[in-house]
Amino acid sequence: MKKFNIGVIGAGYWGKKHISELAQLDNATLYAVSDALDQNLEWVKGNFSDVLLFKNYTELIGLDEIDGVIIATPNETHFQIGKDALLAGKHTFIEKPLCMTVKEGNELSQLADLNKRTLSVGHIYRFNNSIKKIKHLYEENFFGNLILVKFRWTNFMLVSPQRDVMFDLLPHIFDIINFITSKWPSNLKAVADSFTRETQEEYAFIIGKLGKALVNIEIGWLHPPKIRRLEIAGTKRSAIIDAVDQEIMIYENGEGTPLKVEVNNTIKSELEHFISSFNGSHPIINNASIGTNTVSVILDTISELKN
Repeated sequence: MKKFNIGVIGAGYWGKKHISELAQLDNATLYAVSDALDQNLEWVKGNFSDVLLFKNYTELIGLDEIDGVIIATPNETHFQIGKDALLAGKHTFIEKPLCMTVKEGNELSQLADLNKRTLSVGHIYRFNNSIKKIKHLYEENFFGNLILVKFRWTNFMLVSPQRDVMFDLLPHIFDIINFITSKWPSNLKAVADSFTRETQEEYAFIIGKLGKALVNIEIGWLHPPKIRRLEIAGTKRSAIIDAVDQEIMIYENGEGTPLKVEVNNTIKSELEHFISSFNGSHPIINNASIGTNTVSVILDTISELKN
């Protein structure tokens, strides 16, 4: 099996997860890491002593030996770093959200096509076996006509003052809806606010439609425990999914039955999908078009919020 050299740009919370998983993959070599903070580079050095370290990401993407890069930096930097990586001829994976505007997403997608390089987005729940199982059931008309799609995506987390809950958590929600149904929600209305700081929303409730079905979303960072819960109600059957533990309960005629799911390492599956796409052997299920459409729906929701 050919091994590809991978560089990681950003060694913060998500960057560390990617770094740790990359070091164990059969088809990849963790070759280099870039981060602006000394403590993050020290963590890499202490755990992976043979990895090249850089403070400036342009040095990393300038290495001829690098085949692909993973970008796990603050949201507002995704576009420029992603653009630079693609222009340098690197296969590129960008943590969600892909970017902050539809225009940026379209430009990155065009650059990837022009340079014949993979561009993937960190929509990790496409690789979660419980979500994949629900997608399969939906496609088999297991639930009948949808009545309700409901999400609760909440936890307690201290986050950067530059981040808001809409761009942090809604990418997961809208992408899961699209992954399962191949549709995007519409008629979205939101209420949201900040509570521990002056700006940047920390908690939100969103309602909308998915065809005739109702959509109900709760997202926030202000209280424990960590909940990643999806409920689907249909005219035939319903389901409750715990996306953290990858557990599914199916309900029919008021009776609940657990559905067996083979729990998988979603980050590992996501990275394997990215790296194995370098030779064009399979379509990218978390591609730039999906990432751009997700950003578009988020911006529509935020626009309604401001109105």
